[in-house]
Amino acid sequence: MIHPTASYFTDPAVVACYVEGPRRNVPGYDSLLPMVRILLAESVAANGRVLVVGACGGLELEGTVRAHPGCRFDGVDPSQPMLELAAQRLQ
Repeated sequence: MIHPTASYFTDPAVVACYVEGPRRNVPGYDSLLPMVRILLAESVAANGRVLVVGACGGLELEGTVRAHPGCRFDGVDPSQPMLELAAQRLQ
């Protein structure tokens, strides 16, 4: 069975406006990201490797990658269009 949201994240209209969603849909989103960066700093070596499951369009990774330049982040996501968006965003 295909998950009901599987086609949602391949819809070009959804991918195009992805960046607007998290701040609108996730309470405390702007506070969450600094907390993630602090937790990474406390638990991952400066040259560590982090697997990001559900990388989506890379919005959350953008600042985290800058905050931890020595780390390697491997993002996976079931949506190829979202991974392409992440690759564009993080280049």
